[in-house]
Amino acid sequence: MKKGEVILCPVFSIANVPKTIVGKDLVFELVIKNGRHFLRYRVSEEDLGQSYEKMLLKFRFCCTGLSIATLGHFWVQDILLNEELQSIWERKKVLRLEVDKEIELGGPKPLTVKEFIFGGDVTAWIAMNYPRVFIYHDIGLFLLRSSLPVEYLYADVLLNFFKIVELVTYKRTKRKPKLGPILHESKSLKIIALDEIEMREFYNLRGSDAAHDWDKVRGISRRKAIECKMWAEELIFRDLLDRSKKPSPPLILEVHDSPQGAVVTPKFTNSEPKTGNSN
Repeated sequence: MKKGEVILCPVFSIANVPKTIVGKDLVFELVIKNGRHFLRYRVSEEDLGQSYEKMLLKFRFCCTGLSIATLGHFWVQDILLNEELQSIWERKKVLRLEVDKEIELGGPKPLTVKEFIFGGDVTAWIAMNYPRVFIYHDIGLFLLRSSLPVEYLYADVLLNFFKIVELVTYKRTKRKPKLGPILHESKSLKIIALDEIEMREFYNLRGSDAAHDWDKVRGISRRKAIECKMWAEELIFRDLLDRSKKPSPPLILEVHDSPQGAVVTPKFTNSEPKTGNSN
């Protein structure tokens, strides 16, 4: 692995239609090659010496940010490629995954540049504040699209997303995430994904045999699992907006957008002189 080397990873989406989004100030770019979508990443100085397994995590974390920013469902294939689409590393799969499970009756919607860039902000926020969210969110999405029998599967999906609710609540309050603090923080952040009755129901499910192996386990519907996912995701980005103190950067991104793709370029303010070639 060399500095400046380009790594591609195939990316898939259920709820959004990806398109080309490129720009030298983006950590990840979204490109199309041979009719397929890829996340593109350029190896930095900090990446040198990292394993390809850890490089794959970068792509998976990017998908976590995108999924939360869009309330959608992005994931990557466990393979890394060079710009000629030649495999440079691959993890062998042992579990077949479904790619066409859809919740929205209207089908997928176009991914916007704003959502793509916000996904990067979400990824960074999670990494700084509650990195275990990456694990729970990734497992939850993995189970949602798995081909395993679903009779009891969705209880585990709900459990993983509810753990995110607990993490965010604890980070905000420094208190054990019992029902009271969870309801208070959700109300404070004006959560709209579900109402207090549903929050209480999910809290009870979290502590019941529906989320544990206590011999008798009753199934949970896919719809309830998805609603808990949306609650967890909304908590994350509302927490980001509420607690983030990031100052406005002098560099403004200029977007040249079209239905086919977008190019993102830096646009400096009057107080920040241009340097180098902006083309």
